[in-house]
Amino acid sequence: MDYKNSNTLPMSKKRYTKQDKINNYRKKYANIRHQYYAMCDKYSSYNKTMLTFTIPSKINNAIIQGKYSKTAYLVELRTYIAKQFNNANSEIKCFSNIELGSKRNNPHAHIQVWCNDYDEVYNIYQKTISKFNLNKSRCKMTLPEYDNKNYDYVIKDYKKDISDVEIWANENAKKCIRKHLGKQVRFYNMSKDKYSQHLYKFVYRLYNKFRLFANDFIDCLASIFKGVSADELVVIRELKSKLVDILEQELNRCYELCYDIKKATYHIQKLICYWIYGFI
Repeated sequence: MDYKNSNTLPMSKKRYTKQDKINNYRKKYANIRHQYYAMCDKYSSYNKTMLTFTIPSKINNAIIQGKYSKTAYLVELRTYIAKQFNNANSEIKCFSNIELGSKRNNPHAHIQVWCNDYDEVYNIYQKTISKFNLNKSRCKMTLPEYDNKNYDYVIKDYKKDISDVEIWANENAKKCIRKHLGKQVRFYNMSKDKYSQHLYKFVYRLYNKFRLFANDFIDCLASIFKGVSADELVVIRELKSKLVDILEQELNRCYELCYDIKKATYHIQKLICYWIYGFI
């Protein structure tokens, strides 16, 4: 084996280059954009507003200086406002991002909000300013100047045309903050959806169902098992184990016929899942 050529190294020993890491960051950014635009589509009929919170240098005679202290303060603020949204009388959904500023030393939070009641959001906004002793002149609740489904200012850190230099600088700055605070700070966040991220990815990968339509699809899937007894579930599991044997036999047959294995696996798994869940 040629250990001088990184392409021939085992995965456990292969070193990722700077460009490899940047490419991975780009994939992560693409996923963040997808999640944001999925929310835009889902809540396009709701009222929209943007909340901005900036931390002053001094609060209650205590000095709040530096990006580390301000980021920690913003994380606490964001957790608080998310709880307020969850406990609101009307439905409020949000996507938030803690930005570090052009020089990456001035953290502030942008929160894109979808709501049915502006007044309730405004009351929560004012309550948050009061609780965290913020300067009202440095915080904003902005209403859209024109009707648009997507107001993507909140995800400008993850824009598609961001340069490699910006990505590298942003991610290194975030890494330093996480290390200093001693915890895994998530700079972007969003309202929880009905099901887990893992389940949405599974449904998209196997059934090609986008998040916008995934909830109805999963609801239908779950309804099949409502009221099913433990004995009946055992029968289903046994049926699935038998189908695994069928899958292996089909794969061997496809291999003998020189079909593409990955493609054959995908289609057979899809067929089996449709069979198990009663769609065919």
